[in-house]
Amino acid sequence: RTPLAIATARARLLRAGAGFLVQTLDASFPKTPDASVRVRSKRAAEGGWEVTLLEPKEPAAWAIDAEDGGSVFTCSWHGERTLGKKSVTCPMIALVPRPPRAVRVYDDSGAMTTEVLGKGAPQLALFGEGDAP
Repeated sequence: RTPLAIATARARLLRAGAGFLVQTLDASFPKTPDASVRVRSKRAAEGGWEVTLLEPKEPAAWAIDAEDGGSVFTCSWHGERTLGKKSVTCPMIALVPRPPRAVRVYDDSGAMTTEVLGKGAPQLALFGEGDAP
């Protein structure tokens, strides 16, 4: 039930093609005090949008919300680092069909940071102490 366990389970379910939406959570995700998320997005030559994660350099996982509307973060694309004997780094460039509304990044401690990128951006679905609107 730790944030890292939930993030790992979510990543595995998404990789298997199963839908996943956290509606309630007993514990809040920890926040890193100096968490910085920087992304660059531009139109891709082959259509859609190319989104590059500039910071952090080595996330455990990250996801992009490029869906039309909606009030919660909806994963349009995600990438994660694969652990093991031959670890694979997380992909840092993604191709999505529409301009990104938000990017969510998970670090090794389970901390989650959401960077809102434009109008019509999703509201945060999870609140920690003192974060409720």
